[in-house]
Amino acid sequence: LFRSRHKCMTLILGAFCSEGPLLTADREESSEYAKRSVQKLFEIHPPSGAWRMVVGGAGDSAFSDFVMGAIARAALQSSDTFTANHEQVLSDTLREVYRDYMYCVPKNVREARGIELLIGLNTQDGSLVRLYKTNDEIVNIVLDYACCGIGRDIADYFLDRLYEERLTERQLIAFAAFVVREAKDSVEAVGKETECFFLPNAQAMRKGAALRHYYQHGAITDALLPRLSQIINHFWRDPESLSDEIKRELLLESGIERL
Repeated sequence: LFRSRHKCMTLILGAFCSEGPLLTADREESSEYAKRSVQKLFEIHPPSGAWRMVVGGAGDSAFSDFVMGAIARAALQSSDTFTANHEQVLSDTLREVYRDYMYCVPKNVREARGIELLIGLNTQDGSLVRLYKTNDEIVNIVLDYACCGIGRDIADYFLDRLYEERLTERQLIAFAAFVVREAKDSVEAVGKETECFFLPNAQAMRKGAALRHYYQHGAITDALLPRLSQIINHFWRDPESLSDEIKRELLLESGIERL
């Protein structure tokens, strides 16, 4: 399920819209000599399809893959009862992994293995939809949005100011793709394509929605997204966009006769 990867930097963000949570990540993996595109979000589900979980990890890729694999095995062993006790399964799995592989090793090894996970979960009928972020072995529920990885500061900046839970699936995909693209422009180790997983809630499922994986075909490519300057520079370039209060202040400050 999880291929061993080189140590790579990552940006992963998860956010709710009116139709369910969306998990989004860049796909760049960098080594000393090359960059390539790799999968960073992984889907897990039992044969019955009773539930679906999407997991993404940021930080040390080898340890992240190991932990995600442990979570996948524990969830699949629980099978169709997983949704009823999923928080306990996630917590127990992380606690065991950190006990055996983190807290018993030297501090420098613990620091090198540091990871964060974002986990999305929904049931077959959408009656249960959850988003979680981990902090070591602690599983925290996310009610609106969360980010992890090297591009988190950039993502948090935009999400803190522009996020709205009432966005639709398509609107949130466009917003998340824009945020990740801005991080790619500013953070060296965030790049390549952008991929998304959407986990619909019951309301969206009643309209025919299903779990969707957006990557290349069906996702918004970076080249189609507007630049940040194109979105906001009309505020100071177009005088008609300024409020009367701002116009009055500018007149007083600069002595300009008219705008």
